[in-house]
Amino acid sequence: MKRYPNARIYSLLNSELREPINESMREICKHYNIQLIELHDIDKQNGHPSISGMKSICEQLLTGLKD
Repeated sequence: MKRYPNARIYSLLNSELREPINESMREICKHYNIQLIELHDIDKQNGHPSISGMKSICEQLLTGLKD
C-alpha cells in the first residue's frame, strides 16, 4: 500500500467456509480498506470448483471488479 498507493487491492473469500473465518476476513478487509469479493454458490466436486464453478467464480470476480 505504501509502495503503490494508487493500486487497488482485492481479496477473494471462498464459499462454504466456517463463519468465524468469513467474519475475520470481513474485519481485516474493512480495517485495511480492501475490497472483499465474497464468492457464493460455487459448484464443487471433491471440494474443488467444477467447470461450472470456475465459470461462476469468473463471473463473480468480474462483477466485483466493476464495483
